[in-house]
Amino acid sequence: MPTDLKRLIGERLRAIRIARGLTQEDVAGLIDRSVETVSNLERGQVLPSLENLAALSRRLGVELTELLSEQRPAGNRRESEEQRLRHLAAQLSDRDFGILLALAESLQTAHDSPRKNRVRLRPRPKRD
Repeated sequence: MPTDLKRLIGERLRAIRIARGLTQEDVAGLIDRSVETVSNLERGQVLPSLENLAALSRRLGVELTELLSEQRPAGNRRESEEQRLRHLAAQLSDRDFGILLALAESLQTAHDSPRKNRVRLRPRPKRD
């Protein structure tokens, strides 16, 4: 496989790891490999074996296709946080997921409503 694909897989793995709030040590423990192996994978130095790809997919809770995607991983904070939110939401019960969804919809409604009807989340500064 081309070096670019190794690099892309490594970048994708690193982005997913960071989005999950994991260290390389954490990932190494999840897949029963050394920290050096995880580091080499993330830097695109080695091509992960099918066994390692399957373990990463399973343990990180992502589809194998996400690890193999040729699209560059999210590089900005917003996209990384969205990925983290998706991961957290996937772990919620159906009831709690419904609450999260209702909260997000309420925030969107508050954002879209006219300024005079918005709910203030921060107190106004006192004027002297």
